[in-house]
Amino acid sequence: MHIECPSDCKYLESNEGYQRERSIQSFVTQRAEAFRSHKNNKAVMAIIGLEAAMYRYFVANPHARDWEVILGVEEIKKRLSPLALSGSDVAVSAAVLWKDFEPFLKDLDRSQAAELLDAYIPFAKAFSGEELYSRRLQRGLLGFIEHYHPDVVETMQQHQASSPIITA
Repeated sequence: MHIECPSDCKYLESNEGYQRERSIQSFVTQRAEAFRSHKNNKAVMAIIGLEAAMYRYFVANPHARDWEVILGVEEIKKRLSPLALSGSDVAVSAAVLWKDFEPFLKDLDRSQAAELLDAYIPFAKAFSGEELYSRRLQRGLLGFIEHYHPDVVETMQQHQASSPIITA
């Protein structure tokens, strides 16, 4: 049973912190297990690049659900395929993730990148769980990046602050 806590609940903030810390530790453990065979620098940088792209998507879309990002990663994997797949719809998340992830692929060939995504997709699905509206992956990833890679967060914030704002 899941009960939504009202925004003015005195226990909400302390519970959120507790749940976030649990998610971070679980994310770290499961991530390490999923990628124990991917230890070369190029693979590690590509994984960090994918997670940075996912982080940026979740920050820009705080109400996004895990399935949106997982679908985007699955579509990126299809894009890396040597076979051209025509006529398929592309999720918005895939286009956004691809734009941020593509620069990290310059040192990998497509088969290496596809192999990484073959490992990441089952990890992300297992971590997220079966619940359709899950945000476990979001909570774990955001906490992981902010706790273990504050330099990535700072770089993103600086890049965002220096980007020109265009209004119509």
